[in-house]
Amino acid sequence: MIVLVAVIAGQPRSRIANDQYARPLIACMSPPSLCKNSSLNSASTDANPMPPPTAKLDRIFLIINRTISLIILLALILAVGTAATMFLPSKPTQQPGEQRVAARTESPDKTVTLGFGSAEAIDGTGTEMIRLTANTGANYSSHAGETRNVLFVDATDQPARWLFKDHGNAILRLDQLRDSAGPREPATTRALYVEFRKQASKDAPTLAVALAKPDGSAVTTVLRDVTRVLSYRRIDAKRIAILFQRGTTLFQADIALEGFAVLRQRQVAQVPSAL
Repeated sequence: MIVLVAVIAGQPRSRIANDQYARPLIACMSPPSLCKNSSLNSASTDANPMPPPTAKLDRIFLIINRTISLIILLALILAVGTAATMFLPSKPTQQPGEQRVAARTESPDKTVTLGFGSAEAIDGTGTEMIRLTANTGANYSSHAGETRNVLFVDATDQPARWLFKDHGNAILRLDQLRDSAGPREPATTRALYVEFRKQASKDAPTLAVALAKPDGSAVTTVLRDVTRVLSYRRIDAKRIAILFQRGTTLFQADIALEGFAVLRQRQVAQVPSAL
């Protein structure tokens, strides 16, 4: 043992530190029971070295980056799917009580869904009017579709009546023209005011204005080739006045509520062509 210590003491300090056998040799200078345990601990430490702290941080950052990348990828897939649903053409959804028919003004392979909307009572009468609506989109509701016709149902045994003979027109506005009454008297509808576009074509540049009796009969077109209706109002119990455009020219027309005749039509002004 004295010879072994002398040999080790004669070695340079750097060599002893770097020599992989130096540690077990020095450890064996202890009693035999400790020498065996020291050799096992040394071997275990060399076999499973502790990872440096920087390696753990790198692993954590790697997991975070992969998670963020996965979230971004899922968001992109969801956005592409939503855009495809919005822009790709889809067939209208048919709800119970509705009928799918061929679109008259569309291509032959396209269809529209027809259905009844909510009922509206005609004031002062026993009649109700029900709008016939049409829709070409996938998310269809009878309350949000385009009105194509109006059905009038009487409380008596009289047969129901359609406002128009067919269902190709697009009704843009339908109002009740009521007679003024006292605070305690119920209002009474004198006539119906209708704005519509013929054959429901969105490319048609002009509108038409019609009046009808409260039960939907005697519908009469009073104005044609109308570009835009600005307003209408009751002048008195027997007449209404309508402000409308044809092209860039503004007109005013007085319409009789009895017989729906055009009493007067005059040119009011024109849209200026320069500032």
